[in-house]
Amino acid sequence: MIRLRRQRSDETSAPPQRKTWCYNGQPATEIDRTDDFVTVQLGDGTTPSVLPDRITACTCDGRGCQ
Repeated sequence: MIRLRRQRSDETSAPPQRKTWCYNGQPATEIDRTDDFVTVQLGDGTTPSVLPDRITACTCDGRGCQ
C-alpha cells in the first residue's frame, strides 16, 4: 500500500540545490540548463550562457577551480 503525505500549506519546501562548476578558472553556479546551453552565475554577478563542455566540475565546494 502506498501512502501519500500531503504538504501542509504552512510548510515550505527547500529550494533546489544548485550545482557549482568552474568556468574560465572561477566558480560558477548553474542557474538553468537546456539541451544546448548552461546558464551560470559567476562571482561578479554576470550570467553567461555557455556550452556544457566549457564548464568543469569543481572541488572543495567551488574553491578548487584551476
